[in-house]
Amino acid sequence: MNYSLNKIDCIKRLIKIGQSKTEMIDFLLSENILTIDEVKQLETDDFALTFFLKMTKALESGKIMLFDFSWIILPKEQIAITIVSNSGTKQFTYSEL
Repeated sequence: MNYSLNKIDCIKRLIKIGQSKTEMIDFLLSENILTIDEVKQLETDDFALTFFLKMTKALESGKIMLFDFSWIILPKEQIAITIVSNSGTKQFTYSEL
């Protein structure tokens, strides 16, 4: 499977089960990584795909320093997406109990 598609699926899964979408948007706005208009686009487009593309662009432009994924399925599902900006770090996680 394509590595980028796997990341997009990871974002979709985290949003579906972890409901971190609002947290992600709040962090990106507070760190000035995305503008209000870009957030509106996230809400109207396929969120996971657009989020991935925006974070890739932010990484290339230097707005963020790290955009990392970890998705473990067995024995218990665990998902972590880490974003490091110039002024902060945020990790969005889900862990099956």
